[in-house]
Amino acid sequence: MALGLETARYIDKGQQVALYVILSNSGDSCTIQSESGFSGHLIESRTATGFDTKLGDFKAPTTGYYALDAGVRLDGAAGTYTRARIAINDQSTTLNGLHSIEGSPEASYYTHSLSGVAKLNAGDTAHLVVFSASDADYTINTDTVFSGVLIGDQIHGFHAGKTRSQSVTGTGWSEVTDWSTSSYLGQFDAGNVMDGTKFRPNRAGFYHLSALIRLDAVGQVLSSNYVRVEICRHDSCITGQSHSIQGSPKNNYFTLRTSGSMYMGSGDSASVFVYSNADASFIIQTESGFSGYLLTTPQEAALTATVLDPQDVCVNTRWEMQVPNGVYMITATYGSPLHSFQTHGCTIEGFSASVGDVPAGQLVSISMQLQVNDGYLTFQGEKASGCTGINRIVVEVANMVQWGRCNLGGWRMNEAQSSDGAYQLAPRHNATGFFEARDES
Repeated sequence: MALGLETARYIDKGQQVALYVILSNSGDSCTIQSESGFSGHLIESRTATGFDTKLGDFKAPTTGYYALDAGVRLDGAAGTYTRARIAINDQSTTLNGLHSIEGSPEASYYTHSLSGVAKLNAGDTAHLVVFSASDADYTINTDTVFSGVLIGDQIHGFHAGKTRSQSVTGTGWSEVTDWSTSSYLGQFDAGNVMDGTKFRPNRAGFYHLSALIRLDAVGQVLSSNYVRVEICRHDSCITGQSHSIQGSPKNNYFTLRTSGSMYMGSGDSASVFVYSNADASFIIQTESGFSGYLLTTPQEAALTATVLDPQDVCVNTRWEMQVPNGVYMITATYGSPLHSFQTHGCTIEGFSASVGDVPAGQLVSISMQLQVNDGYLTFQGEKASGCTGINRIVVEVANMVQWGRCNLGGWRMNEAQSSDGAYQLAPRHNATGFFEARDES
C-alpha cells in the first residue's frame, strides 16, 4: 500500500526536512520502494491568519485560492464505514472533491488523508467533518492535522469534483472522466484549463497536482490483487511520478490519494488514471477530487521574486539591516509574478520610496541616496498606506566601505551570483527577502 502525506509548514532558511518511516514493533522490517516520492515547494503566504482553534474553523481573511490539507486519525472507529471531508461554508456534501471514505475500517487506528485547492471569498469558512456510519464510540486522535495556505488572489489552475460514477470493465489502466469545476463551493477553473477529463495548461511551468479517488468493489478476484492511482502526463503513466498503490484492496470502498509536482509545457495535458492488475469489474465513484495549480514558470523561477506581503494584510512591515553610518545608494525593486501592489506607503530611512501601483508580472525600481546615522538602514510600510510587494533591496556603498570588514550583526555575507564583486546579505534568523551589498572599492 501507499501512505500519502501533504501539509503546509513554515520553515526557516537553513532548516532541513526529512521523511521518516516508523515501525511500531522493533522486530519488523519494511522496504521503501522506488515508486515513492518526496517533493516540496514554496508558496507566498502568511502564517496564523484566520484560524479559530476552538471552533476548528478557518475563515478566509481575503478572497483568493487556498491549498487545504488534512490528515484525520481515527482510533477505534470500526463498523460499516467512516468519512472525512473539508466543508466549505458548512455545505453538506461529499462531492466537492475534498472527501475520503474508508469501508470496513480497522478497529485500531487509521488516517483519512485529504488535499486540494479551493476558491474562497473573504469571510468564507473551511473546517473538518468526520462521519461514522455505525460505530458511535471512537476517538479523533491528537495526531490529526489541518492546514491551509493562501496561494494568491490570482491563479492558473483548477479544482474539480467527479460528477458521475464510472464503471470499469477491464484490467490495466482506465482514465478517470466527468470532472466538474462549478458544481459545489470551492470548485473553480481559472484559465479555462480543465476540459472535463484532462488538465490542459496554457502556460508552460511547474504545476502541483493532487487527486482523491474513491474506488468501490475492488479486490473481489484475487487476494494478490492491487490497484494504483496516478496523475499521468500525456496519457503516459510511469509509476513514481505521482502515484499511490493499494494491495489486497477491500471489496467495498476506499479512497486513494496522490499528489506531486511536474513540469508541463503549453499544450501538455495531465489526467488521473486507475490501474487494476486482476479485478476487471469495479467502480470509480463520484466522491473524488482532482486539482492543480501553477507554482512558477521557468522565467519566474530564475527571477526568484520574494514577496513580503502579497495581500497587504500585515499591520506593520519593517526591515532593519545593521550597517555602518554613512552615505548609501539604495535601489528598491517591487513586483511579483502573481500579484499587483500599491507602494504609496513605502519609506526608507523615513523618506518616501514609492513607485505607485505595480502591475502583476512587472518589476519597478527606485534609487535613492540616503544618510544612515543610527547604524540601521530601515525599510518600513504601513497597512493603511498600502505598502507591499518588495522584491529586493540593493545597497551600494557610496563611501567605498569594504563590506567584508563591516559589522553586519544579525546578517551573514555570501557571494552573490548577480554581478562581479557583489555580495548577498543573508539573515541569520527569520526574515523575508534578501539584500545585496555591492563592494565598489
